[in-house]
Amino acid sequence: MTGVLLVGGIVLHSSLKAYAMGAYHIIAITLAFYSALLISLLFSLRYQLISSIMLMVAVFGAGLCIVLFVQDFELSKLGLLFVYAAPLISLMLFPLRVTIIIMLVNFIPYAFLLFWPTPITIVSLSIELPDTHHYIHTLLFLFFNLCIPLSILRVFSTLKRNTHQLRALNEQVTHSNQLYEEVFENSHLATVLTDQHGTILKANTKAQRLLKLEHGSDMNLSMVLTPKDKDGSGQDFWLTQDCECLTSDQSSIVLKHLATTEKKHLIFQLEDISVLRELNHRISSNEQQQKRSLSYDALTHLPNLSFYSRLISKHLQQQPERLSGVLIIVRICNIKQFNQSHGYSAGDALLLAFAKKARAVLPAKVLIGRIRGVKFILWSPLPPGADVAAYAKSLYQQLPTALPVKKVHLNLAYEFGVTVTPASSNCIEQYIEQCESALEFADYHTNPVALFNPVAFAERKAELQLVDELKAALSAHELCLWLQPKVNAAGQVYSFEALLRWERAPGQFVPAQRVAQLAEQYGFIVPLSSFVLNEAVRILTQWRDKGLTFELSINLAGPDIIDALFFAELVSLATHQPWLVDVLELELTETSIIIQSQLMFEKLSVLKKLGFNLAIDDFGTGQASLSLLTKLPATTLKLDRSFLTGVPDDALQVKVLQTTIQLAKALELKLVVEGVETDQQRRFLLRLGCERMQGYLFARPNSQAYWNRQKLFQPKPLIKHQQQQSHGVAKQLPA
Repeated sequence: MTGVLLVGGIVLHSSLKAYAMGAYHIIAITLAFYSALLISLLFSLRYQLISSIMLMVAVFGAGLCIVLFVQDFELSKLGLLFVYAAPLISLMLFPLRVTIIIMLVNFIPYAFLLFWPTPITIVSLSIELPDTHHYIHTLLFLFFNLCIPLSILRVFSTLKRNTHQLRALNEQVTHSNQLYEEVFENSHLATVLTDQHGTILKANTKAQRLLKLEHGSDMNLSMVLTPKDKDGSGQDFWLTQDCECLTSDQSSIVLKHLATTEKKHLIFQLEDISVLRELNHRISSNEQQQKRSLSYDALTHLPNLSFYSRLISKHLQQQPERLSGVLIIVRICNIKQFNQSHGYSAGDALLLAFAKKARAVLPAKVLIGRIRGVKFILWSPLPPGADVAAYAKSLYQQLPTALPVKKVHLNLAYEFGVTVTPASSNCIEQYIEQCESALEFADYHTNPVALFNPVAFAERKAELQLVDELKAALSAHELCLWLQPKVNAAGQVYSFEALLRWERAPGQFVPAQRVAQLAEQYGFIVPLSSFVLNEAVRILTQWRDKGLTFELSINLAGPDIIDALFFAELVSLATHQPWLVDVLELELTETSIIIQSQLMFEKLSVLKKLGFNLAIDDFGTGQASLSLLTKLPATTLKLDRSFLTGVPDDALQVKVLQTTIQLAKALELKLVVEGVETDQQRRFLLRLGCERMQGYLFARPNSQAYWNRQKLFQPKPLIKHQQQQSHGVAKQLPA
């Protein structure tokens, strides 16, 4: 490219001179040479070989033209200098042998310069111009001073760039090699690299230890391994996929062929199966070997639950005397703390030690198996006339009371769930279920041995059925909220309490307290409370759209407030719908607050700062102290209906009620008395200064549809002096 740019000036200048002199052949020759050089440059983009050949032809052609067509002999000799540069150009463009050929060819012009005394006059054509010597010297100057140095500089820069690339590539290869070394060495299995003939090229530490290899020794797989299959003991046994072999110390390993590298090297992994072989050696047949993994617990080697059930059924069928049996589920109680202190591996060691000790100390007629976790199962024939409870306790007393595990002596405690298997029983699964039911009533402090109770079992099954139905109803949004009003001293409704209702069957409602108890016991109290919260927000939104300003309170259980997701839901409501905090009241029982005291205080304080009204429900039925009451971030106290027992006839109860009302006023808390059922109670509470009430006197809880039909937005009194109710709803409410 440099030559094209610089020679172009010479061609233009010489063409103008030749044109002025009428030497058109000079223009043709220079343009032909320049065109060949330009075409060579263009061809270099895609046809490098053709371009290189054309460039060499141009170099030789330029030299030959100067020699042949310049009459000044001394000046024409300069054209041969172009030819002398040909080997250098060839070295950059062609293989070495082409360069050597050109170097040999250059001896011809060299001999011409030495021994040819006169110009060559093969043709009479001359291309001399007045400035020919300037043109030739300029060409030589440009050629040797610019073109060739720049091309060599290009080569050097390319080499330098390639050097940097090779250095970076070498660093990548080094890093990859280090990673390979690390992965190879730290593989969880013994790994070996060999050639196709089995010569060990590399082995990680695990493989060296397993094969007893000396570091740096040149050994073959045939020298350290013997194929277990005699038929495969010939040459190249390592080429077999997953070949089982024996080491020099007769350890059984599996030689697994993982991969073949590009250099035809082989990568193997060695898996030590000696322990497994020792275990399998105890089993007499291949069929028993296959069944063992399905029939026995992997940790304790005791029969698992499925196999144990079959064993008992078979044992019962083979008994000639057809005796009843005792089936017991044993639960180790304090292993959880042991796991937390010493780790789960120590816990596994404890279970294994217990299994061995129990088999050793229990009578031979007792069959023992493992169910799962810390639960084991025992079955024994029941001696004739023996008491089931006494016999179960005797087995309880034979179990080890302490076990040494990893230099630690652990005192063991057990719980027994016991049932009787009749002699004619065939389905053991139902008796295992009975044991599980009995185990729920066992307590190693007070009642470690619990017998199966059919009534409790039936109640338990019914409860589980009820829980399943409740979960399904919650998912299908079949639960709803009923509303019961709260009234002020003037008898006007100022608020409602949302009470959960589940109509399990037409006309059959499950009490809200039972629903909450099941949800909390079986771990879905948070979804239930979330449902109640969303329904309450929906009702309040409808009221707001109608211009109603009633407050609405919902009952929460306590654990739902502690739950991060539910708490975040409350915070989100206060943030995105701030109007809700003025009309939505959260009621928590006194007991639920005490159980979760510190964390509950923190959550309630945040909700109070967000603007929520917080009420303590069923106050007086728990164990809250006065100091605790002063710290609670509550705005309302709801007195339990028990405070109205005997009022106004019981003087002591009246004093308690009066004191509580005064206490609420002293703490600047709103007070709501629940369970007001008579007008006498209402009038008495008004005399004591209580201005907020709730109870059947005013209205029973009813559906939203019912309350939507009432014109409660009109400030009409809800109370008359006589108590009138129809279908559980006070008739005083406006139609």
